[in-house]
Amino acid sequence: MRPPARRRWNVGTFTRFAGEPPAYSGAPEELLYYVIVGTLGACLALLMALLVRTKLFYLAGLAPLFPAFAILAHLLTIQSGSRQGLRVAAVFGLYSLLAYGSYLAGVLILLRTFSAVLAIACSIAIWFVVALALAEAWRRGWLPGAIE
Repeated sequence: MRPPARRRWNVGTFTRFAGEPPAYSGAPEELLYYVIVGTLGACLALLMALLVRTKLFYLAGLAPLFPAFAILAHLLTIQSGSRQGLRVAAVFGLYSLLAYGSYLAGVLILLRTFSAVLAIACSIAIWFVVALALAEAWRRGWLPGAIE
């Protein structure tokens, strides 16, 4: 029996294959990499909790901007052997700040009218709409800075 064909689609300059995540090679340095990234994320979560407890709310607002996930994405892109892919990820990362800004603006505006939980939930929906619009605009080549 033949295995099912893999679907293939283009996302900007990246080509992705569905159904097969990259296999873990078992190399100790690869495992160490994932342990470090997980530890970094946990430390950031603890730092934010500590900052809120000490009433340093402005620093708690800065902590999520630490590029932990960007570092992860960039290192994974470099591991794929694509310097061009890293440039694409960095350029689109700048556009992603628009989605984050729209989330924060949504929280600030909606908090005047709604409860905090509802304001956050609606702001998450706003983030998704803006993020999807940015991804589609990038895919269609409407955003400047796309690297061919």
